[in-house]
Amino acid sequence: MKQDAENEIYNLGVYLRKTYDEFLSNVYTSEIMKTRTTEHSLSILSAHLVNAGLWPPAKNQMWINNFNWQPIPFDYLKVKDDTLMLGSLCPSFTSQVNEILETTNMQNILAEYQALFDYLSTYTKRNISLPSDVSLLYTTLETLAAQNNTLPNWAMDLFPHGSMYNVTLFEYDLLSVTPLQRQLNGGTFLKEIIGNSLKYIIGDIPKERKMMLYSGDARNIVGVLKNLDLWSPHIPNEAAALIFELYFDNDTNTYGIKINYYMGTDNMTIVLSLPNCTDICPLQTLINATIDVIPQNSRSLCGWSTENSMKTKVSSENKESNSSSYNGFVLYQSKNFIFILILLYIVFNI
Repeated sequence: MKQDAENEIYNLGVYLRKTYDEFLSNVYTSEIMKTRTTEHSLSILSAHLVNAGLWPPAKNQMWINNFNWQPIPFDYLKVKDDTLMLGSLCPSFTSQVNEILETTNMQNILAEYQALFDYLSTYTKRNISLPSDVSLLYTTLETLAAQNNTLPNWAMDLFPHGSMYNVTLFEYDLLSVTPLQRQLNGGTFLKEIIGNSLKYIIGDIPKERKMMLYSGDARNIVGVLKNLDLWSPHIPNEAAALIFELYFDNDTNTYGIKINYYMGTDNMTIVLSLPNCTDICPLQTLINATIDVIPQNSRSLCGWSTENSMKTKVSSENKESNSSSYNGFVLYQSKNFIFILILLYIVFNI
């Protein structure tokens, strides 16, 4: 991960501290917040960076003089067990992507981009043959540009706008074509949010819990936005985050969800409103709007069938049904709970 990206992700943590300081208090405990990452090192690093900005040690937590950092624990599952964050890597998901790419319509679209694939392959000395390859290369160029590095001459007419941008957006679209894709990419996370919100409401999650932090990637954010019908074509910033806040309305005695999109630069945050809903949308409305994209059993839908997965099936299913079907952040009184989904980028050198 490049230093500029690290700074932006760290600044997300600083933003969260400033925004929720009074709600969270300044002393970290494992009861107040839980962090979930994938097993990938960049996901773990991103979580550490956010937590470094979010949880500088209080005076009674300083363990080295003048060292304004403390370790924050995190949890993750192996890839084959992680349908929450890595559903787009499931065998059934990738199989459907391949089937979609083989359709006549998609073959015609890919043929239109073949000249671009050939051009990029020639200059990068890599096999660029799929939209996902272009998307990864686009991310690499973004990283170079963010560091004020000189871009290669061959990229001048293709980046940041033009055919590479369009193919990257096309790659995002390929992740949400079928019901199975929508359930495994985005649907699992919405299930996590709704389920943990309900658990918090009925007391299955302790009132001391204030926040749940998830370190994912751009596919997670795109999948959630598409499933909520909130997607507008763009390429998320490397420090982008979706923030879900659970509110309680004393007048109506009902709970609602507010969705904030942290854009990743200049602390710019916008409120995303569900169709036909106010900024704070009734929780039941969110449930009704997402019922078709919520998987009943994400592990069965995923399609992993290795010996290791079979050995861990019972324990993983118990976790899914008893531990955290949905996760969130908790705010006090008017705000009750918050969920934050952050993303990371994996890049290669040109």
